[in-house]
Amino acid sequence: MTGMATLEQIQRMPKLELHIHLEGTFDPETVCLLAEMQGISLPRPRQHLFDFSGLSDFLDLLDWICSLVQNRETAQQIAYRHAFAGPARQGPPGGGLSSIRKSSSIPAIGKTFGPESC
Repeated sequence: MTGMATLEQIQRMPKLELHIHLEGTFDPETVCLLAEMQGISLPRPRQHLFDFSGLSDFLDLLDWICSLVQNRETAQQIAYRHAFAGPARQGPPGGGLSSIRKSSSIPAIGKTFGPESC
């Protein structure tokens, strides 16, 4: 390929998520389900859950979402749901790479090594 790629060429290229934070993969349905299971009220109405007034508001919601994952089993279920949810998985609205159709991505899942794996 020489010069700049066209939009069509870019859309046909394989995609992969090189780095993703688990809390960034939550959709409103998952967040609401986890909150309900734990008896925790949503911080705002479901239809406005991912509406942000700025960076601070966004980070506050991510902290709140992280608090919903209280054990290893829940984290595993969320990761599995994200990785294998089907051909049109979606992250939060505006979702960056999380909103790319799975059928156009490279099917590879890597293991993260952290302090717990040492």
